[in-house]
Amino acid sequence: MAMQYILDGISIIDQYIRAHVAFYNEEGVAVTHPVQTARHYLRTSFALDLIAWLPIELLVYAFLPAPLSKRQWRLIAVLRLNRLAQMTKVWNAFLLLGAKMLNA
Repeated sequence: MAMQYILDGISIIDQYIRAHVAFYNEEGVAVTHPVQTARHYLRTSFALDLIAWLPIELLVYAFLPAPLSKRQWRLIAVLRLNRLAQMTKVWNAFLLLGAKMLNA
């Protein structure tokens, strides 16, 4: 469980960085203005990152009476599946790497 919270922290740092990193617009021009980069991030992948980061299981855990039954633990485990949305970052990294290798 502690490892998951470490990964959540890394995800939050990643979200902050991605909101401030330059991007290329439709004309192929690098955009570095902080407001425009933040807007671009909010319009493109922020929603998915937020869904992947939200600790839904902790919210449910807070409202369930203790001790938890097996069924409730299963519910909490299923609610953690939103974390798999972070795997899209890995997939996108492989796509970018593959494109760079083809262009090299």
